[in-house]
Amino acid sequence: MIADYVDFMEQERRRQGLSRDKLEELSGISASTFTKWAQGQTKPQLEPYILVMRALGYDVKLQRRKKK
Repeated sequence: MIADYVDFMEQERRRQGLSRDKLEELSGISASTFTKWAQGQTKPQLEPYILVMRALGYDVKLQRRKKK
């Protein structure tokens, strides 16, 4: 599941024509961190993931699920 999020970030970064260095500049998350995520060496934590997605133009919201 985490790999799906990382794959989406990478696909969206490429679709927008952004280098990892440019995304680092926009998000404040280091390019080496992106590389580690993409290679599966580390998993993104929530806060850095949100910063990257915002830099890519996405609004990330967390909502509590309604109880059944």
